[in-house]
Amino acid sequence: GIDAVAIAPVGVLTFHFDDKPMPWEVHVFRCDAFDGLPAESDEMAPKWFRVDEIPYDSMWADDAIWYPLFLAGKKFTGSFHFENTTTLVKSALKEVRHLPNEDAQQVL
Repeated sequence: GIDAVAIAPVGVLTFHFDDKPMPWEVHVFRCDAFDGLPAESDEMAPKWFRVDEIPYDSMWADDAIWYPLFLAGKKFTGSFHFENTTTLVKSALKEVRHLPNEDAQQVL
């Protein structure tokens, strides 16, 4: 596995699912330096892609919306609404200068 050496908060995303009572708030972090080697886990097998070859068509629908800001090194907030768990029906994303509660996250 890996140990993060440099980590920074870059995004806050809220996911709304019609079949879940509460929205999920997801905090996105960027890790620009780490020790160790990525290793397969029960949840994923690491694989590297060129930026122009990211397989968005086999990923969650929202990924194609917010990944470009992430990959450009921008900070962002967004909201995504899904029906039947996987059908994206509404989204909003904006680039921000500061994340909500960013000062509190600096203690990480």
